[in-house]
Amino acid sequence: MMRRHDGAKADGPVHRVTLVVNPVAGRGRALRLGRQLETELLSCGIAVVRRVTTRPGEATVLAQEALAEGVDAVVACGGDGTVHEVVQALAGTSGRLAVAPGGRADDLARALQIPTNPARLARVIRTGYTRRIDVGSAGPRRFASIATLGFDSAVSARAERGVRLLRGRAAYLAAVLLTLRNFRPPEVEIQGACRTFCGRILLAATANTPMYGGGLQIAPGARPDDGLFRVCLIHAVDRLTVLRLLPHVVTGRHTRHPAVQIWDTPFLEVRSRLPCVLYADGEPLGTTPIRLEVLPLALRLIVPPPDSPR
Repeated sequence: MMRRHDGAKADGPVHRVTLVVNPVAGRGRALRLGRQLETELLSCGIAVVRRVTTRPGEATVLAQEALAEGVDAVVACGGDGTVHEVVQALAGTSGRLAVAPGGRADDLARALQIPTNPARLARVIRTGYTRRIDVGSAGPRRFASIATLGFDSAVSARAERGVRLLRGRAAYLAAVLLTLRNFRPPEVEIQGACRTFCGRILLAATANTPMYGGGLQIAPGARPDDGLFRVCLIHAVDRLTVLRLLPHVVTGRHTRHPAVQIWDTPFLEVRSRLPCVLYADGEPLGTTPIRLEVLPLALRLIVPPPDSPR
């Protein structure tokens, strides 16, 4: 059951927000977007308190403070990592999240068709149309999009360090090629509600939404409000097969390959002979052994109304 925060507002038009800006997200793009969005929000009659983060994890603290102040919404201006930090504070409360996509990949915003144009985004926030979505959990940690294990975790770690002159999907694909040379498939035991796998894997992506890496469709058909993870499990394959599969991940056709399994499950338990680090929303999530669970409809997210122009 979701707990209610006394200072948070229910659904309806937005009049007051805290804008949490990560100044380094998108190599400064989020900082520019935050300034433009603040101007547009003010022109819509919304009172704005802008907070700029100075260290990792600070967005969680700022979002907690905003909840206590009773704002109508917290606007996370940055990439998926900034959203990840804000979700730690808002999941399981009636506080609302609005996403201002200014990062490297912005996969949650892509999945939910959040506009990137500041004027359009300000109008979406002002309307306050709110959708409840599921949240993944790993102990006390929460995540909004996809938890990764194996090759894609190694790629996330490489992409987090950045690829010169690239961002979005191009940066992710470059990180794939840089990671592939030295990657060794881990030996794991993975258990879902109805299935178990034991052996070596290329990756296991535990998805609340369909895409990562700037729009790669790793888990086509994943829905953020059905109470289930869609798990894309790819058995260990050789490097040439990885390169052949990669173009198909762009469109989701990789799921036809015999090395790929798709599971739907409300939880996933992972154990491994050697500790493996999982990433979620592009951020470190935890280390095996680990249990991932769906928290149904635990996050209120401001999204474009169904009849709004795309």
